[in-house]
Amino acid sequence: MFISHHDNCAVFRMGSYLLVLYLASKLCYIANVVSQLFILNKVLGMTYSTFGIDMIKYVLLYYYVDHSQHIST
Repeated sequence: MFISHHDNCAVFRMGSYLLVLYLASKLCYIANVVSQLFILNKVLGMTYSTFGIDMIKYVLLYYYVDHSQHIST
């Protein structure tokens, strides 16, 4: 019924071990994303790191919607 100091310390070590595993997996995810961006830039010769921002700029500056072509019911 009572938890000794030794048992409490083991639980703390297990929790910190799981935290370290979790953070290590997240760091691997981030490294994977960054490495894929670098590989895409090298293989395809485009700057994919700014692709989303470039598309938003293109849509805001050059995309024109013709509102007179609406379908009326």
